[in-house]
Amino acid sequence: GQYSELAFDTLVTPVPLYRSLLRYLGPYGVTLRELAYESPTLSETRVSCIHLNLSTNLLIRLDRLEVNFLRFHELGGDIAQRFLLDSWAAVHEVTPSLDILEHRVMGSIDVRIQDVSYDSIIQRYVRIPAALGEQTHAGVAFYLPSDLSRGERGGHIVLDRLAAQEDVMVFRMTILFDARQVPLNTLDSRVAEYITRHLDSLGLAFDQENSR
Repeated sequence: GQYSELAFDTLVTPVPLYRSLLRYLGPYGVTLRELAYESPTLSETRVSCIHLNLSTNLLIRLDRLEVNFLRFHELGGDIAQRFLLDSWAAVHEVTPSLDILEHRVMGSIDVRIQDVSYDSIIQRYVRIPAALGEQTHAGVAFYLPSDLSRGERGGHIVLDRLAAQEDVMVFRMTILFDARQVPLNTLDSRVAEYITRHLDSLGLAFDQENSR
């Protein structure tokens, strides 16, 4: 989440932020040991929270809030959404003047392909020049336009091949939302809708039981 202003007041004296983080994130098992203040340079000043049990990394920076779920498929969407909301609540409690202007969602999913090969999927969208040889593989990126009526500021979807695994495709995405139109508590459903809508346009669909 990109802030509406730089969070100097939040980070200049981080003790109130620690107190708020422990109150909101304590139920997840966060203690003082997981919190750290780092300032290698002014632009990199941050309070971090590395939660090993949840494989989650929270970074409260001067210009944005970052939450990285490293094993999202094990954590689950409900817990991830609550952790995200509670993380922002802790920051906003300390500095009520802060708002989020833009959500940037980035993700990577390894998907096992059913019934067809990776190459047959990619050939729907791109043709490899014959001169490159039959053993050449390709990936494809779709750079998507904004849709202001939906609060979408554009993004991209990449379909790629996992090295030496013909039956696994890597799905990568970046999506930007206007936070004034897409509240944080709706972000999970909006991301799911965005992915489903664009996969439908590509003639693809996820089967969660066969994704990892």
